Amino acid sequence: GMMGLAAACAPPGAYSKDDADRNDHGVAQMGRYEYENARATFAAVVDSAPAWLDARVNLAIATLNRQREGDEALALTKLDAVLEEDSRHLRALYTSGLIHHYLGHTEQAIPLFEQVAAADPNDAYAAYFLGQSLLQGGEYVRASEWLLRAVQLDPYLRSAYWAASQALRRTKRADEATRLLNDYQRFEPTPA
Repeated sequence: GMMGLAAACAPPGAYSKDDADRNDHGVAQMGRYEYENARATFAAVVDSAPAWLDARVNLAIATLNRQREGDEALALTKLDAVLEEDSRHLRALYTSGLIHHYLGHTEQAIPLFEQVAAADPNDAYAAYFLGQSLLQGGEYVRASEWLLRAVQLDPYLRSAYWAASQALRRTKRADEATRLLNDYQRFEPTPA
């Protein structure tokens, strides 16, 4: 999925070597689950290089992972600001979609995941979360299509089998649902 943090890559001049090094340090802190420290590191990068959108998305992700009261709203505000500057920034769209999805804001999540899935047709996670959001929104036929696509893109995305079977069950395609569930259970012993 694209929830990953971006290493240094941006227009030349958008940030310095020091900014890039600090960003990499923040990525390493995130890898050690040091979310508060990472948040401070990315905040310093953003202060130094405000035009570097990837660093601003990293800051939003670190804020989100800190999981303090109000951090979802804070992260969304940062991501909205990135999307105002670049409406097609995939990680900003994807991360915003995830937050809206987890907050139960199905109407907001669906178009965000649609944009990511259209721009990156091989991203199993974009397909999966689009399917999950459509399932939440009661659009069972479209949900099943995207969840099946997620399974095709990543056969080890086991939760997609389960969700697709739930969606199919609601579309009167019970035989397909049963077959999917059998596939899902066949993958059960495999740790992915």
